[in-house]
Amino acid sequence: MAYATVVDLAAAWPSEQLPLPADAARLLADASGVLDAAVLLTAVYDVDASGDPTDPAVTAAFAAATCALVRWWEEQGDDLGTSATVGSVSIGSVSLTRAAAGQATSGEDIPPRVWTLLRSPRLACRLRLGVVRNC
Repeated sequence: MAYATVVDLAAAWPSEQLPLPADAARLLADASGVLDAAVLLTAVYDVDASGDPTDPAVTAAFAAATCALVRWWEEQGDDLGTSATVGSVSIGSVSLTRAAAGQATSGEDIPPRVWTLLRSPRLACRLRLGVVRNC
């Protein structure tokens, strides 16, 4: 399940960069998966029986962070993270070198804007990131 909808993304998308990517729904689902694996895996927040956040502020922050991650991927031009992990490749007599693509270093890098959204003071008692506990 994606934390944000295409409608959420449209609201967060700069008007000068419209239209939205054609695969916006897939990008939102992928971004939600990256947030789950790279940010929220050890987070603590209230959930319902399905595991979805119950606090509207947390739900809104997850949606905003998901949209911010998709926007960052689009700015980088690389939602797979391959531009930063592969600088050059050779196959036989063919050699390709990719130009630097921003600050990305892997497909699961999290841009500062996402961290800012999730560390908002209004979430201080509702969302705790990086909590380590035994299951």
